[in-house]
Amino acid sequence: MSYQVTARKWRPRRFDQVVGQEHITTTLINALGTGRIAQCYLFCGPRGVGKTTTARILAKALNCANVDAGADPCDDCPSCKSIAEGTSMDVLEIDGASNNSVDDVRDLREAVHYIPTGGSYKIYIIDEVHMLSTAAFNALLKTLEEPPERVVFVFATTEVQEVPETILSRCQRFNFRRIATGTIADHLRTIVSAEKIEADDEALFLLARRADGALRDAESLLDQVVSFNAERLTTETVGDVLGLVDGGVFFDVVEAVSAADATRVLELLSGVVDAGGDVEEFVRGLIEHIRNLLFTKVQGTAGELDVTETERDRLGETAQGIQEQDLLRALRSLMDLEGELRRSLQPRFRTELTLVRLAGMGNAVDVGQLLARLAALEATIGHGQTPAPVTSQPQPPPRRAASTP
Repeated sequence: MSYQVTARKWRPRRFDQVVGQEHITTTLINALGTGRIAQCYLFCGPRGVGKTTTARILAKALNCANVDAGADPCDDCPSCKSIAEGTSMDVLEIDGASNNSVDDVRDLREAVHYIPTGGSYKIYIIDEVHMLSTAAFNALLKTLEEPPERVVFVFATTEVQEVPETILSRCQRFNFRRIATGTIADHLRTIVSAEKIEADDEALFLLARRADGALRDAESLLDQVVSFNAERLTTETVGDVLGLVDGGVFFDVVEAVSAADATRVLELLSGVVDAGGDVEEFVRGLIEHIRNLLFTKVQGTAGELDVTETERDRLGETAQGIQEQDLLRALRSLMDLEGELRRSLQPRFRTELTLVRLAGMGNAVDVGQLLARLAALEATIGHGQTPAPVTSQPQPPPRRAASTP
């Protein structure tokens, strides 16, 4: 059999295999079990979280010939196999980006009147439905409101705000969530174990974090790293292939900024660039790191952060020695820098300026400490002691300009 990428090979085939969307799969299973089948479903959410996959599983469940399988499709009957292979005449997947005209919708309206050929339902899956034109949406309204019997529409979109309200009101809407970093890392562990690939937990967590909640992105990144080194996945391997910055560098940068050590800050940034790291990636990682420190400082613990245990402990230690105002100030500066880097011809120069400026600002003083010092000063004065005056060198008198005769 020819090679399949991980995202296709490990694509879920049953509801219980969908990762991180239990609130949706449970609702669909209950609806199928009680026969509460809606005429139109709208799956919305970020990329790579399982919208189209869930739509295909729903289509298989509606037309599964094995009634003893329950709400989940058996994935073994001819109907399930044909849907999985993309050859079913009763399940039509339509790309909304390339079939977005009113003529395409008119052809669809004529096709929905044909009865299913082999299954119980005729299912139309329209991906990226927000790409349909306004005229196409208007042409679809009547069909959605009163569709023919045994016809189900499933819409998938990443831009639900672009879908007209008249369409939304005719659909059952399901909001797919970004998948937690830890959940993605656990799924990647399942994959590498089945594929007999050795991998460090830190490396898998780094891949999961880089995916930003999209499981498909994490699986694609895994393929890329495995192609580089299939023997063992380490944090060094992941960093080299993807150009990621070691998380320990961010702790060192924060410590250098807190110590007002501008030289050390520039050395750290130079090391990242010399190692092949991307400046914009470094800034984004530093923003996320300082955000985690701010969360830890405000909450008093890093227990709720989606990070490794080692990083969680170090965040707690670092946050104790930093003031909240310093973190807020650094975040504002770095977020402004992130926007400037998109249109800058010298991203490293701008980043160096911002980091040196942060290191030279000094640390904020806690208001409670100031009040305690004032109270101590008042107590000293109240006991008749005069604080030592601040001595200063006498200034020489200003020199007069020489008069011209």
